[in-house]
Amino acid sequence: IQQRLWAFQMRELIDEHIVDTVLNVRQHLQRHWQVDVETEQVKMMLVHIASALGRIQRGHRVSPLYADFLEEIQSAVVFPQVLQIHQKILKLIPLVIPEEEQTYFLANVYGLVLDQPHVLERLRKKIHEKTTALSAFEVLTSSPIIPVIAIKQLKDAVPLASALVSAGVRVLE
Repeated sequence: IQQRLWAFQMRELIDEHIVDTVLNVRQHLQRHWQVDVETEQVKMMLVHIASALGRIQRGHRVSPLYADFLEEIQSAVVFPQVLQIHQKILKLIPLVIPEEEQTYFLANVYGLVLDQPHVLERLRKKIHEKTTALSAFEVLTSSPIIPVIAIKQLKDAVPLASALVSAGVRVLE
């Protein structure tokens, strides 16, 4: 990956800061998710991130991922986990990523979890560790309210849950 990033840097498509950011994402994937970062799929994902950051830095915009592809990803059973990993990656990037670019980031993370399913298992274990550490009393008293939510469309579940969690609601039914 370093050779590919170096080639982009020599063409002035990215700078040293972007190289450092992409290598940090690579390290995070390897350490926190046990991703095999030597696969071609992961290398392409990292190159895409570098290209996207270079475009953003230069003020260029892309069209979003085709709606059918995005819909397929969002309707996948693993989408909530894909979204979690995606959001953790975004936190490592010191630039605001436009939504159009984020659709491609999501596609790359989706490809990653399909290619390396152990990443999902690692995420499930992390979630399980966090949730099993609480007693029923702790769960019930951790929030002043416990909203009961009926979701009609799966695509609405994650954005709604994310908004509630961002607002401080920690328990949802």
